[in-house]
Amino acid sequence: MPRKASRGLVGWSRMLAWLGDEVRLLSIAGLALLVIGGVIAQPGWDGNQTKIAIQILMGSLFPIVLLLGAGVRRRAGPVGQGVRGVVLIALAMVAVGGIGWFLVLHFDPTLLALGLLNAALLALASAVQVRTEERRVVWEWCVWLPSARKFWLRLPGGLVRAVVVVASWFFAARLLYWGSLQEFLAVSLYPKLVLMGAMVLLSLNLANVGRPRGARAIRPRRRRWARWADLAALVLIVLASFRVDSLGGASAYDVDGIGLLRFAHWAAAVGPAELVRQGGWLLWDVPSTYGFLSVLLVAWMPVASPWQAYYLVHAMLTAATAVMLYGLLRSLRTGSTNYPFALLTTLMAAFLMPGIAFYLTGPSVHPPLSAYRYVWCYALLGVLVWESRAEVTGWRWWGIPAVGQLTWMLGVLWAPESAFYCSVMWLPGFAVMAWRRAVAGSSNGKPLRGSVIALRLIGWLLTVPLVVSAAVGIVSLWYQVGLGHLPDWPRFLDYVMAFTVDGVVMDDPHRLDGPIWVMLVLFCAISATVVARVGRGASCATMAPALGVWGMVWGASSYYVIRVNPLFLHCLVPIVCVGLAVLWGLPSRDRGRRRGAVDPARASVIPVLTMLMLIGFGNAECLRPWGPALRRGYIASVDRLMPTMNPDLAQLLARANLGPDDPITYLDNRNGPWEFGPLGVWPPADRTRLSEIRWRNRSWTPALPVLNFSPLANDRPALYMERFARRSQLGGWLIESKKTDARQLLPWFYQALDQTHVATDRVENEFWRLVRYEPREPIVARPDATASAPVRR
Repeated sequence: MPRKASRGLVGWSRMLAWLGDEVRLLSIAGLALLVIGGVIAQPGWDGNQTKIAIQILMGSLFPIVLLLGAGVRRRAGPVGQGVRGVVLIALAMVAVGGIGWFLVLHFDPTLLALGLLNAALLALASAVQVRTEERRVVWEWCVWLPSARKFWLRLPGGLVRAVVVVASWFFAARLLYWGSLQEFLAVSLYPKLVLMGAMVLLSLNLANVGRPRGARAIRPRRRRWARWADLAALVLIVLASFRVDSLGGASAYDVDGIGLLRFAHWAAAVGPAELVRQGGWLLWDVPSTYGFLSVLLVAWMPVASPWQAYYLVHAMLTAATAVMLYGLLRSLRTGSTNYPFALLTTLMAAFLMPGIAFYLTGPSVHPPLSAYRYVWCYALLGVLVWESRAEVTGWRWWGIPAVGQLTWMLGVLWAPESAFYCSVMWLPGFAVMAWRRAVAGSSNGKPLRGSVIALRLIGWLLTVPLVVSAAVGIVSLWYQVGLGHLPDWPRFLDYVMAFTVDGVVMDDPHRLDGPIWVMLVLFCAISATVVARVGRGASCATMAPALGVWGMVWGASSYYVIRVNPLFLHCLVPIVCVGLAVLWGLPSRDRGRRRGAVDPARASVIPVLTMLMLIGFGNAECLRPWGPALRRGYIASVDRLMPTMNPDLAQLLARANLGPDDPITYLDNRNGPWEFGPLGVWPPADRTRLSEIRWRNRSWTPALPVLNFSPLANDRPALYMERFARRSQLGGWLIESKKTDARQLLPWFYQALDQTHVATDRVENEFWRLVRYEPREPIVARPDATASAPVRR
């Protein structure tokens, strides 16, 4: 290469060093914008194809390019570093152009003022460093203008950080998607105080992440006080986990029919669990929207009511993940304000954001979008953090991977979505763990040969298919013994195929001014943190949890990216906060960072967390129901919160001499498609004994509720109903509403029903119709979904 060109590239490398880490964050954002723009520019792609393609590229090509760039930083010479500098600065200019375009289109002086105020506050907070030397606290103030040279060294980074913070505020405001920030703040003085308090609290704590270990010393008196404070926080977290205001029954805190919405969402998991209790088999004759082990755990809970069982499972998982987040944030030891920072962030992320954020209903409205779905991601992340903090000697050499593989397999069998999330976070982390063990040790004091390392690595990686084979074999053996044949494994993916490939659920594309930008900011911040660790030569031990966080956030975000609904973005807040807390808590090897500077990735997250704090704690009216919920705590019988049966229907059932133990299938076709709820609670004979109210519905079809059949392809209900009828040989009563034509609304259901049963009797009144069905001649269930007709004998 000519000497002048070489000198020019070296100059670019020096400019990159002058600009600092801030330009690296912008370059990552620029690369993300190029990937997104390239996919959008493809002609002939519809909205779903575009969303899926973007998500796949952001989880494959995007991290590969970033990791290769980080490797160049470590190994390239001066010329290579210069080429890298040119590329990074060009990508940073792309990001600056995109940010400028967004700010011009959506300019808001309030957001600009908040961004500048936050940048100044962050600079002031990072200028104060606390160090402990011989039990004496020394405050060192970093002077902004100690010399002209230091000023010019810090000026670029400070300006870029200010731009990042301001831009992040414009993006974070999209989280308030049901209104504007000005309208939210104009309600009273209270939300303004919450906004400023959250900004100060987050800036003080995130500016002190990664301080020297000596700064974490705490006086003994304060340590005793901290123990009691932590105990109080844990009690508060457990009580908050039990909040359920209504399941459709009358409640002073039920607004806009949220109780009925909760009732319908719970029924999708409770119905299959109840069918399993009645002798049904998942992966054969019982459809399950929310997975396999997740439903079996509810069915196996030692309580009489399946609703109470689901309530307990959801509360326990929510409390466990909230305690994990609280412990991670407390372990950061960011100063005297760490306790309120950890507690408030945990309450906001685990309880206020999941569910319906603008009502602060809590995660019980959408349990499948909370810890009930992601619990094994948290467990795997705990294993990876354990790996980063443990010496791989003795039993830990094989014990940590064994625990991780078992946890991963449980996550795979939990639900198909969980299988995807757990795999994309565990497999990269496990590969790092395998490499760490493959290169460890020596042969007679000499480094291991490459062939030995390769054989060791292959041996560790082969444990993955072995674990999968063992799990499939155990489940298959269980079915062979209990049911007489193997499970129908493709049924595990029925609902994934229905909601994606089959196109049953079609959502609108993302709006360019919507909250999707918040997800991009968070993902770029996490990517920048992980890539920085690779570029600085982080150890294999700390790279495992870093890659795990990267995969976990990308995998979990796929549900929101594809489904679009901003409610799903708020439900991802616990996942993101746990991932950030893990990354912030990993030991840093960055010895050359400028004193007093704040990681730009952390700076970009502060506006997002501040907005989430404002939404969670700034709505005083919606916060008020949390008081009675915390005082009430555990609910001994959630069945009392359910709606009672329609009086006209109850009278008709009484006229037909039907009770809770009679086989009944309830269609609930009153309100059209996608609103097929379960049967309500039977009216108790003695109204004074409310504690004994319990939901019961013995079903003679797998349609419990029929809503679980709605997303499936038209041939699936027939498959499940044939198998269920063959196994149970039951007949029963079908409840139809006369408000709509059930056969026209559910033609696929009646087509499947007519193949297995025949109507023999009918009882009706003005509003409802009861039809008695008896099974036809014995039917041999189809072995798969491709057979054209049932085989009869």
